[in-house]
Amino acid sequence: AGYGAGAVFGEGGSWQSVYASALPAEALMFAGTFAIPESSRWLALRGRPDEAVAALQQAQGLTRQQSEAVVQTMSVAGGSEDMLKSLSRLAEPGVTRKALTIGVGLVVFQQLSGQPSVLYYANNIFERAGLGFQAAVGVGVFKGLMTLVSVSLVENPKWGRRPLLLVGTSGMTVSLLALAALFAGGADAINQVAVILCVVAYVGFY
Repeated sequence: AGYGAGAVFGEGGSWQSVYASALPAEALMFAGTFAIPESSRWLALRGRPDEAVAALQQAQGLTRQQSEAVVQTMSVAGGSEDMLKSLSRLAEPGVTRKALTIGVGLVVFQQLSGQPSVLYYANNIFERAGLGFQAAVGVGVFKGLMTLVSVSLVENPKWGRRPLLLVGTSGMTVSLLALAALFAGGADAINQVAVILCVVAYVGFY
C-alpha cells in the first residue's frame, strides 16, 4: 500500500497526500478494534471469569469447557504471586533467563540485520542503480507473498522456527554482502539485474 501511494502521489504531489491516502485503511482498522474481544487473561485477573470465557470462545473458537479450564489456569497463575515478584523471575538463572535472552536478542538482531536500510530505502537503492519506482513496488508485492510462505512453513514439522531462522539469516547475510559489493564500485558500474536479484533474495530470506 505504501509503495502504491508513493507511486500515485510521489511525483508532483505532496507528502500530505501520501499520508492522507492511508486514512481509509486506518479508519477500517479503528472500526475493527470494536469487534476484537478483550484480553481473556486481563478479564480473568480482574475477577471477571464469565467474560474471560466468552472472550476465549470468540477469539480462539474453544468450547465453553475448554475456555473455563484455560481461565482457571490464568486465574491461579496470576493470583499466586505479585507482579514484581513475577518479573524478578525473568532474571533468574536457567530456562527463563535463557528464553528472555534469546527473545530480546532476536528483536535486537532484527533491527541490526539491515532490514530498515534495504526496505525503507528501496526506492533510493533502485534509483541509484538506474531503475524505476516499479522495481520497488514489485519488491513490496514479493515481500507480501514470501510472508505468506514463511507463515505456512513456521508450523511445518519439516521446517519450524529454528531452521527458518538459520536459513533466512544466512541468506540475508550473503545478499547484503553482495549488494554492498555492487555499490562499492560506484553507481556507474552497477549491474541492474544483480541489484534486483540481491534485493529480492534479501526480502525473500527476510
